[in-house]
Amino acid sequence: MKNYILALALVSSFAFATATNAQSSVDELRTSKRIASWTDADLPVYSIQISAAHSAPDDVSFFKNLDVVYEYASPDGLIKYYYGKFSTYAEANKSLASVRKNGFKEAFIVNLRGGSAKPSAVSKVDKIVTTGGKPLELDPNTDYVIQVGAYRYPLYISFFDNVGEVYEYRLNDKIFRYTTKPMKGSSVEAELARVKSLGYDKAFVVEYSLYQPYKIE
Repeated sequence: MKNYILALALVSSFAFATATNAQSSVDELRTSKRIASWTDADLPVYSIQISAAHSAPDDVSFFKNLDVVYEYASPDGLIKYYYGKFSTYAEANKSLASVRKNGFKEAFIVNLRGGSAKPSAVSKVDKIVTTGGKPLELDPNTDYVIQVGAYRYPLYISFFDNVGEVYEYRLNDKIFRYTTKPMKGSSVEAELARVKSLGYDKAFVVEYSLYQPYKIE
């Protein structure tokens, strides 16, 4: 029993030391300005989100390929990390490919100012495609939905519980289609990645206006 308690104490001590060292390393990056903290007043219009978690990363080499990372304690309780400060979606999109190339494959553009953002240029995003694999040019101010399924017979909405809020449509071809709730083009890329991670590999983006008249209430 004594040996068990001693082993448990050693494991706990090691875990504490590891967490302390990781935090110290993050603090060092903050001190050297490799990580800069953002307040609500500091938020730009657009940035590229590279991470969101309940605590700082244990391995600070996560940041090694970026010169400066911005840290923000979000109201949702997560610590989020961003790269770059941009006034338009088009500017942010120019940097997105290089950020992903540096190892942040799930990075995406976010509008941090919501409705206060000025209209930005339409920009082609390689990972966003519509049905048939054709590239879709996203307008940050246009509403889109993500289609998660299409069937000849209606399904219970509860079938898509893991997706969240789902809408049902029946177009002129008599096919029942199911999509996520509408969202702006500035956030649809992140939502598409989330939906695909749930197993809907063939999910794709559609302009909401094309389906809206056929929505089943």
